[in-house]
Amino acid sequence: MNKHKNNIFRECAFVCMIGSFLFFQIISCGSGDSSSSGSSGVTSIDQLPRATSPVKSSASTSMSSLGSNSVSRLNASSGSSSMHLGTLSSSTFNSHSSIAACEMSNKIREAIRHAAKGDRIQCYVAQVVKDNPNISVDPYDGNSHVFALNFSGSSGGGPNKVKMTIQRDSSGKITHFEMAACGGGGNGSSNTQDEYLLQTIQASDFSMVSKEKHAGDQQDDSTGGEAMRVTGTLNSSGAFINTKTMDISYKFQSNKWGIGQSKATLQQTSDTISYSGFEGGSFISQNGSGSFSDRIYAIAGLESPSDANTLDYTILGGAAHAIISGHQGSDTWSDDRKQGWASDTTVDPNSSFLAQLTQDPPAVTSVDDVNFTGNEVFDCSSASDATVNVDESSLQTACAKLELDDHGYVNCWEIIKPQN
Repeated sequence: MNKHKNNIFRECAFVCMIGSFLFFQIISCGSGDSSSSGSSGVTSIDQLPRATSPVKSSASTSMSSLGSNSVSRLNASSGSSSMHLGTLSSSTFNSHSSIAACEMSNKIREAIRHAAKGDRIQCYVAQVVKDNPNISVDPYDGNSHVFALNFSGSSGGGPNKVKMTIQRDSSGKITHFEMAACGGGGNGSSNTQDEYLLQTIQASDFSMVSKEKHAGDQQDDSTGGEAMRVTGTLNSSGAFINTKTMDISYKFQSNKWGIGQSKATLQQTSDTISYSGFEGGSFISQNGSGSFSDRIYAIAGLESPSDANTLDYTILGGAAHAIISGHQGSDTWSDDRKQGWASDTTVDPNSSFLAQLTQDPPAVTSVDDVNFTGNEVFDCSSASDATVNVDESSLQTACAKLELDDHGYVNCWEIIKPQN
């Protein structure tokens, strides 16, 4: 087992690809307190649910289903938890920490970052509409509209054209929100589509699809993309209840960093989160090239952020089954273990969550390339219905909460060592 597992590929390539899309620094609002399901009352795009929105309490799907001992143990330690996604870094863990907790927190943080991209697209549009009340066309008239975007700000970066469709039912409630964007994300061409987002709400049933492509540029040669699907049930205020499911996948390659792919399913309730997924590929670094495969199934307590419009969830006690392997140069590593942890990251051999590991980590399978098909395709040469001015400072002010600070991918093996 290599004590110096150093997946430079993930620390650099993934972050480089993500960083190319930071112009989507945007936010959407709308999480009600009602816990009853029924027809969603969402009437404007700033009220639409986010992929990363918290899930409201429901007795049948909350932590209480694990038994009173689990609830009391997690509640007692929740205040001392250091696994806040907003501040997660190498200093969160030490040689006494659970390596399973460290690996899961990496995966959850990365998944939330990916899921938030669709949220930022959605909120980007909401803020632009808010800042331009005198647009010559009505975005809510049920028709598709193409807008040319004129960015004002220090970076001048962002998509140059978007296509948007918002449909409402007879009572004024949104049932369909669709958007595609061109000319952003480092594709290197103003006539290349790189974004697609679709949200549908039928009564209380919510579905969201988000896709993003990256074709590389002079600063970052990585190519590929990611896709996400979110499903759940909404209450009358447009908040998630019961269980929210997020399916996330990405695949890309870089001559500088390597090749990688990942597929994962996250299920979130008001106070738990589970992760079932894999990540693997090859990487290139100054310390030598190599490859890695991480397969994890985990479940943990979850504390929602006090501000529902941020991403600063807190991971509490939990357990994971992790199967990891790889090599770098002549060094190799492999490990297959089940391990529980307390909210302070230390190993907890008596964690009640160990009994919840009812399935094995998923096998590594092929991840499909991300492509826009059918109605997802947007002709970037389409004529614009209107030109909209975009104030970048306004987007930053309104939307910074939906971006997790980048503290880097935590090298769990280097910090904790394999004795745990």
